[in-house]
Amino acid sequence: PLSRKPRILPQAEEDSAAAADAAGTGRAEYAGQPAVRIEPDMQEKTDIRVARLKRETVSHETRAIGHIIDITPLLEQRSRYFKVRADRNMTAASLDYSERNVKRLETLHSMDSNISNRELQEARLENSREGMHLEALDRELEAVRGQVLQDWGPVLTDWALRVKTGPLDALLQRNEVLVMVQPQSEAAPAAGGTAYMNAADDRGGARKADFISAATRAAENRRGDTFYYVTDAAGLRSGMNLYVWIPDPSRQISGYILPRSAVVWFNGKPWYYVKKTGNLFVKQSAADHIETAGGWLLNDADLSGEDIVVEGSQLLLSEENRRQIPDEDDGT
Repeated sequence: PLSRKPRILPQAEEDSAAAADAAGTGRAEYAGQPAVRIEPDMQEKTDIRVARLKRETVSHETRAIGHIIDITPLLEQRSRYFKVRADRNMTAASLDYSERNVKRLETLHSMDSNISNRELQEARLENSREGMHLEALDRELEAVRGQVLQDWGPVLTDWALRVKTGPLDALLQRNEVLVMVQPQSEAAPAAGGTAYMNAADDRGGARKADFISAATRAAENRRGDTFYYVTDAAGLRSGMNLYVWIPDPSRQISGYILPRSAVVWFNGKPWYYVKKTGNLFVKQSAADHIETAGGWLLNDADLSGEDIVVEGSQLLLSEENRRQIPDEDDGT
C-alpha cells in the first residue's frame, strides 16, 4: 500500500544490505521488497534526481467530455437577424415618410387645394400597407431572436445579436472555439469559472477554458446537464472531442504530488521509485492517484522525509527488469 512504511531492518539484514551495497553486485532487496541498485557514480552520469515532496492541498476535479461546436448555424442566424433588422429599419423610415405625406395631403385637402379624395385615399392606403409591413418585420425579428435564444441560450444570443460583436469576435476569427461540456458524474460541481481541456487524456497539458452558460441542447446520445465554454483554438477543429477537468473549490484534497516525470508504467500499472539508501531504490505503486495540473496526487501515501525519484525512473525500471532476467551463462 502507498502509506506503508518500511519495517526496521534487523541488524543482520542491515549488515547484509550494507555488504551488498559495498559490493555493488547481485539483485538487491530492501525490507523484504525487491529493489534496484545504482552506484552513486552511475546515478550522477545518468542524471537520476531525487526530491522531497511537500504535502499540498488542491481542488478536487471532476472529469467531463467536451465537444467542439460548429458555430456556422449561429452565424447564419445572426446574418438573417441583421437582414430582417435592416428591412425593418428601412420600412420604419418609409412609414414615417408616408405618415407625414398623409398629414400634408389632409391639410391641403381641408384647405380646398387641388387634392382629390382619391389621391388622399391612396396615400392613406400606402401608409396602412407600410404599417402592416413594419408589424410583420417586427414579428419576424422577434421570431429570429427567439430561435437563437432557444438554440444557443441568452449569453450567446446577446453576443451574436450585438451590432458590435465584442466577445463573439474571438470565435468569428477562430482564435477561440466553443465547446459543449458534459460532466461524466451526476455529482459534478456547479459549472462556472474555469475548466481545463485537452485533446489527449493528459491533465498536465490541458488548456484553460472559460465558462459561458448552460447549454440549451443535450450531448448526442447522452443524458445530463451540458454547458458552454470557450477555449483557445490552437490545434483544435470543429467536431473534435476533448477531455475536460472541472475543479470543485468546495472539495479540497491534500497529498503529495508526483511530477509526471517520476511515474513509470510496469505490467499496465503506474509506479514511482523511492531512494532508501545511497544505492538502493524501491518501486512503489501509484495506482491510487488523482490527476492534477502539477502531476499525480497521492492522498493516501505518507511520503514525509522520503527521497522520491523525480528524474530517471525509467532507467531504474529498465535496470530492475534487466537484473531479474537470468544470465545465459549462469546455468540456472
